[in-house]
Amino acid sequence: MFTDLFHSSPIPLSAEGRCAGSGVIVLTSSMRVLHVNQQAVEVAKYLPQEESEVANQNPWRGLFPRTVAEFGAELVRALKKCMEGKDKKQFEVTRLAGDGRRSVRLRGFVLPDARGIEQSRLVITLEEIGSRL
Repeated sequence: MFTDLFHSSPIPLSAEGRCAGSGVIVLTSSMRVLHVNQQAVEVAKYLPQEESEVANQNPWRGLFPRTVAEFGAELVRALKKCMEGKDKKQFEVTRLAGDGRRSVRLRGFVLPDARGIEQSRLVITLEEIGSRL
């Protein structure tokens, strides 16, 4: 199920009038979006937007920049490697990105499921961590 971005609850704002809290994206192991909140969409605007020649390589074109899609693909590769092993523990991957004015922390949580990769989930959080002057 995909969250309707236009009819979600109001977004809390910080004292500076910016979106407060972390954006959340929940994915399947095949990169299908199960959930996305409005904060994720807002924070993703601070990430570099792709050039036209690479835009077609982004499976989420129009919703998220290529940086988020590449991070999701990295998490899927890590999940597959984890599922090959005997020890299927949850783990976290963190990256920093930005548009030159603001920085965004992307945090990926890999949640392997003992029943198989199809039941495993990936969670990405996006958090604005500051402005560059």
